[in-house]
Formats: sequence, structure tokens, C-alpha cells
Amino acid sequence: MLRDFVILWINSHHMPDSNWIRRLLWLTVLAGLFLLLISFSIPSEQKNAWIFGLSRERILLSAGMLIGILLLALAAFTAKAETGWLPLAASRMTQSASLLTASLWVWFFFLFFTLATLASFLQLGGDWGSIPALLERSRSLLAWLAFIFLSISFFILRAYKAEYARPSFWDKRVLGRFFVTASLGMTILAHWIILIFRLEFYTSLSGWFFYFRSDPGTNLDWVFGLFWLSLPGIIHLATTRLSGWKALLLVMAWGYLLQLGFLWLHWGSFNPAADWTILRYDVYARVVTTSTSSAPELLRNYETLYGDNIFTGTKSPGFLLLYMLTNQAANTLFPNLGGGTAPLSQLVMFVFPAIAMTAVIPLYWLGRELPGNQHAIAPVLLLMVFPGMLLTTLFMDHTLYPVLFLLLTWFSYRLAQKGSFIQALGLGALYYLALFLAFALLPAVFMGLALIGLHFLLFQRTWQALQRGLLLAAGLAAGFTSLYVFFSTVFGYDALTRYQNAIETHRLAKNYLGGWETLPGTILLNNLDFGLGAGFPTLFMLLLLAGGLAWRLFQRKPITHMDWLQIAFFATFIVLNLSGQTRSETARLWLFTLPLLALFITDWLNKIFPSRRWVFWWMAAQLLTTFLLFKVSRFY
Repeated sequence: MLRDFVILWINSHHMPDSNWIRRLLWLTVLAGLFLLLISFSIPSEQKNAWIFGLSRERILLSAGMLIGILLLALAAFTAKAETGWLPLAASRMTQSASLLTASLWVWFFFLFFTLATLASFLQLGGDWGSIPALLERSRSLLAWLAFIFLSISFFILRAYKAEYARPSFWDKRVLGRFFVTASLGMTILAHWIILIFRLEFYTSLSGWFFYFRSDPGTNLDWVFGLFWLSLPGIIHLATTRLSGWKALLLVMAWGYLLQLGFLWLHWGSFNPAADWTILRYDVYARVVTTSTSSAPELLRNYETLYGDNIFTGTKSPGFLLLYMLTNQAANTLFPNLGGGTAPLSQLVMFVFPAIAMTAVIPLYWLGRELPGNQHAIAPVLLLMVFPGMLLTTLFMDHTLYPVLFLLLTWFSYRLAQKGSFIQALGLGALYYLALFLAFALLPAVFMGLALIGLHFLLFQRTWQALQRGLLLAAGLAAGFTSLYVFFSTVFGYDALTRYQNAIETHRLAKNYLGGWETLPGTILLNNLDFGLGAGFPTLFMLLLLAGGLAWRLFQRKPITHMDWLQIAFFATFIVLNLSGQTRSETARLWLFTLPLLALFITDWLNKIFPSRRWVFWWMAAQLLTTFLLFKVSRFY
């Protein structure tokens, strides 16, 4: 923004005379000196006093403000010269500028710093943490920054009055990009403020499940710094130098190491630690390592053995069965770890993050199959930096649910277009197996059925297409029912009864009885909770995606395959909210939606921004959000 403004200064043919500019600069310098002197009238707390009763932070803040004042004074001295250092330095950065973009950002920052200055005078309550004190100490700097942007506003309004009067000047595309960028920036800032100052935004919500916890204190934060610095190189290699499987393998390896990095940051090593006992994962680990039941016995007697436990009682048998098989493999691979949960934990720590990375494969190929989608690797990159994808590495919600949800969606997408009865039969069986593994994958079944039904409604409303759709529906029902009957007859496992008991146990464990009167609060809580694991910018993009889709449908624009996917997704997401099956923990429980959200966000932002630099800024911000979240809370 500042670069654009200075270039406009250089290239303008109707610029005010240099004397007017110099007077404006000197006025800004004098205002800065006045506000700097006022800032010293507010002493620091006695315990933080360093020099002249001021804290180290206040001294550094004042020094920074003084440097800014000196730079503006130097600019005022050189304003009359045609080859002044400031215009000359700026001219070497770029030869293009956008008056509208520069103007919008000037007005935005003027408003932002003005509101921040006014907020410093408010008597905010204790719920705001140390923010009131910080605003009070920074009041002079905030006021001076507001004055600077006010001065710039006067300057550009006087210099470009004729440009602003042209109707064609107000380009809707530029306005749209500014609105999206500013809104994303504010949502990111809001998320960071909540985490840095540990505001009671979440903990004050009724039904909130997780709480802020202390920093693990391993002094290994430099590890995260290395990963953050590697981000530009990873993006460059994946988007320009490599393609296909090479790019996928690079991103998968980077994401895998990033997950292990956060585990190392927490424990300081890769050895299963004693404090794993405080983690929810440890509940399941202890169940399977102490169980003497065989797989058939687990299926036949699940209600008796595990149905009353508030953790295992909410799961389907396939969940524990998979842990049992993993435990058997761990005991074979690590016979010298002494038994107990140590072998399983060692295997889980290294294998689960690797399995989770396989979600990028169906995401990449689904993206490639969508007509007009030229950047299939970008959603893969975005998926790597969702906080929930990096901080839930010991849960099946992270390990298997996203990849299984995406696979079922991809198979349903292909079946709806050119599938056969036999393929529908197989997909119906896969639907049952997905629910046998986890009832949390029920939305994948709804999403698949929505895709198949919507394909007929949106693309092929003919008698022949209707017959084909009914044939596919029959195949899905037959495949699902055949496995239901098989498991019920051979193993005595009734999936419907287990699901009903699981939901009842889940609600009792959370003291959540449901009902329409509690639904609005539950929807708010669940979506804010989901935003903690997905990032606040994702919540904002979710609203933009829904609004954009509704507007296209209202305008009766031609339906694309991306629209088709989004309609099915939002139908599923609405049902997920209205069904009222959970309360809180959606940062983990709704992780399976993140791959498709990465696909939709990439498609939307690629249409808004002319270059793909937004990928870097999005990933950099999300990684920092993940680190801040890691410092104050745990989702393991």
C-alpha cells in the first residue's frame, strides 16, 4: 500500500506543489513529537521500571516511534528535490501502481488506528486481559499512525480529485479484492488476539470443552521457525518446479515432518512420555492393550464389554478393532519396549501422521478431474496448514476420517457421472464399512447420496437419467444392506442399535440432551469451535462460499461441477449443524470437512486474486495461528 502511494506520488502529472507536501510532512513530524512527549506522562508499573521509570517495552516503543519521526523529517527535507531518496528508492521497487488500491488501504488503516486510539480511552473489563494496558501504553503511537494516514488521505484526495470523480475508477474487482483481503486480515488478527492474550472468548461459552493450558516449556520453538522459513521454498518447488507425484510426495513429506515437529515441541523427544496418560488417546490405548477379547468376541459383545464406557461407548466396533490390529503390529515391531501401551504409542506416533498425509492423494486427483481447475496442488498445500490437521495427530479423527470422507466423496462423484450398478454395489458396501469404522463418517454417506441425486437434478433431467439414477440407488442400497445383514447374522452386530446407544452415551457424557430450544446455541458453539481447528479465515471463507453459491443459483447461472460439489457439501454441512448430534469438540470431530474446504477456498481465491501469492500469505498466517494455538491448548 505505501509502495503504491509513493509511486503515485512520483508518476502523478497533477501533484500539489512540493511546498504543500513539505508543510504536510512537517506537520506530521510535529504531531509525532508532541504525542511522543505525551507518552512519557504515563509511567510504567514500578516492578517493570527500567530507565526513568519506564519499562523496557516502553523505551523500545518510543525509540521506534522516534525513528519514524526522524525518517519523516528527512523526507520533509528532501520533498523539494526531484531526486529525493524516498521517491528514488520507491521507483526501483516497481513501475506500476493502483490509486484505488492505495486509497482503500490508506482509509482502512486510518479507520483502524483511529478506532484503536479511541479504544485506549475505554474502561474495558477484566475479560480483556492485558489489552487495555497495552492500548493505553501505545496510545500516542496509535494516534500518530492515525494522523499519518489522515495526512495521506488529505494528500491523495487533493491530488487525485478528478480520478475519484470518474465512475469507471471504482473497479468492482479491486473493491472485491480489498474487501476479501481486509476481512481475512481482520479475522486472522482476531484469532491471534484471542490466543495471545488468552481472552475468555471460548471459555465463556456454555458447553465449551477444551481450556487454555500452559506452555509445555521445552525451549524448542526454533524448530517451528525452521519450518516456517521453509514455507516459501516448499510452495515454489510444489507449484513451479515439480508436478504430479513429485510435488505430492514433497508436500506429504513436509506435512509429515511438521506434525512430528509439533509432537517434539510438546515432549522434547520422540519417546512415549508419562504424561500421555492425560491424553484422550491413552484411554483407547489402555483398553486395547489390556483387552483379552478376540475380534469376533469384540463384535458380538461390544455393548457388554465397552458400551458403558463414556469413551468407547460412543464408538463403533471398527474403531477399537483397528486399534487392536495396530497394537498387535506394534508388539511385533517393538518387542523390547516392555509391553503395555509403549509399543502402540511408539507406532502411533510415527505411523498415524503418515497415514493422515494420504488425504492429499484423493484431494489432488479430485481437483484434477474438476473441469477448469488448473491448480490442483494448491488445495493440497492449504490442507497442510489447518491447525486441526497438525495438532490432532494421535486421533483417528485426523488419521483416517479426512482421507476416508474424501475417498467416498470422490467415488460418489465419479459414480454419479459414469458409474454402473456393480460399482454402486461396491460403493454401498464401502458406505457400510465406513460406518463400521466410525459413525463420524455418516456425513460422507449423506454427501455421496446428495451428489448422486443432485447430478440428476442439475445436469440430466431426462427419463433415461432417472432410470440410471434409480439403478445406482438400488445398487447402493443392496451393497449397504448386504453387509448389514452379513455382520448381523455372522457376528451378531446390529449397527443401528450400536449407533443409537453411541449417540445416547455421547449426549449423556456431555450433559447434552438436544432439542430445538438448545439448537441455536449449539450451532454457534460448534462453528466457533470448528473455527479454532480450521482457523478463523476458514470460517469467513465458509460464509463467502455459501453466499457466492446462493447468488449464482439466484442468478440462474450455468451450474459447474464445482457448484455441484459445493451444493452437496453445504447441504451436508447444514444437516450436520441441524442434527444436533454433538456439542463442542468440532475442531476435532469435523476435521473430515477440511480437504473439501481447501479445494473450495482455492478455487474461490484463484478467481479473486490475479497471482498465486495469496497461497503463501494464507499458509504463513495459518502456520503462525497453529503455533499460537499449540502454545495455549492441546487437541491430542
